[in-house]
Amino acid sequence: MRQIDKRTFELDEHDIFPSRVISFKMSIYELEKLDGIVKALGFDGRSEFIRKAIRFAIRHLEQFIEEEVKPYKKNKNKLW
Repeated sequence: MRQIDKRTFELDEHDIFPSRVISFKMSIYELEKLDGIVKALGFDGRSEFIRKAIRFAIRHLEQFIEEEVKPYKKNKNKLW
């Protein structure tokens, strides 16, 4: 939660949805590229960027599954 003024607060996803910390390894090269993107796009830090990038990927992959994968599987199953 972030306080905007004396009586106004802004909630973020951590205030609404439970969260869990995860860790993973990245190559130094990838980490340096990530840091450059984070800085160029004006994110507050890596975590904010990674969360938004994952949400973006999930949204688009779910759409891809609905539009491309499920119809393919449905048609493939009918052929056999």
